[in-house]
This record gives sequence, structure tokens and C-alpha cells, in this order.
Amino acid sequence: MTPFEDLTIAQLRKLTEEFERLKIENVKLKVKYTNKILPEIKTAQELLDEINNNGGIK
Repeated sequence: MTPFEDLTIAQLRKLTEEFERLKIENVKLKVKYTNKILPEIKTAQELLDEINNNGGIK
């Protein structure tokens, strides 16, 4: 059983939207701050925990 099987459609949609936003932000940061340490990247499990506990992603 994968962690995604227990999620509702709304939770999956939020996770997908957040993933797309983070991909774009990641590219922008890599271009803008090529030699800087980037902010900590959350794992998929951390994002799922935020959705389940807080009803959204911070």
C-alpha cells in the first residue's frame, strides 16, 4: 500500500499543485543562487504529513 492510496482527491490535487509550484521555484532558485545553499527540501512524506495534520501545505 502506497502512502497516496489513503488520500482524498482534494489532498492529491493540493499535493500535485504544490509539487508543480516547487519544481518551478527550484529552477528559479538554481538560476538565481547558483552558489548558495538552498532551503531545506521537504520529502514527500513530510508534505503528506502536513496535508493530513494541517489541511494544507505551508
